[in-house]
Amino acid sequence: MSTDKSRSALKRSFHFPLVVALLNACIACLSTQEIIRDVKELQPSGWVYWQPVEPDVHDFGWGLINANYVDTHDRPSSRQTAFVRVNRTFLVFGQFTRYVRPGSHLIEIADPNSIAVYKSSLRRLTIIKVTGDASESAVFDLSNLPSIADTVQVTATTTAPGRRMPDWKQRNQLLQVSKHDGRKLIETNLYPKSVYTFVVQGVLR
Repeated sequence: MSTDKSRSALKRSFHFPLVVALLNACIACLSTQEIIRDVKELQPSGWVYWQPVEPDVHDFGWGLINANYVDTHDRPSSRQTAFVRVNRTFLVFGQFTRYVRPGSHLIEIADPNSIAVYKSSLRRLTIIKVTGDASESAVFDLSNLPSIADTVQVTATTTAPGRRMPDWKQRNQLLQVSKHDGRKLIETNLYPKSVYTFVVQGVLR
């Protein structure tokens, strides 16, 4: 696994747009932590996932989607590949791909396990937060923004449901922005080993 120092050195050594490739992301939470670090340190123009679809067998656990392939030997055929299931990794990566879109600009955020992007054409701020092995209380201070909406859309995906962890694939809720004494805060409690996307509309910078 690359260190932050080597990522920074790699970024400085390139003078053209950088694209990050992801491999063997069978551990969704680990992969999201890698994406957070890559975006912060490398600031790539895009990333590619090499194994989006895999056969539904034990030895292939990396696919975003599993399907039972039909081998047509590169010839036209009326036979169709049977879809099996969407894996949780698909939902986890969707936390990034739905909102980190072309035209978005990376914004500095102090939390090492979060990234923030702003899309000016939509006046939308998105914060993506990855949690570790323990529960967390998150506070995002947006007081420096002159205008934001009163509510925040939060989408959560848990990567290791079971026991005291809920099975959230795409749980949506609205949070009220705490506005008092001139401050604008997003405050909430977070489950461990999860990915949260906070979408703030009506943002002026």
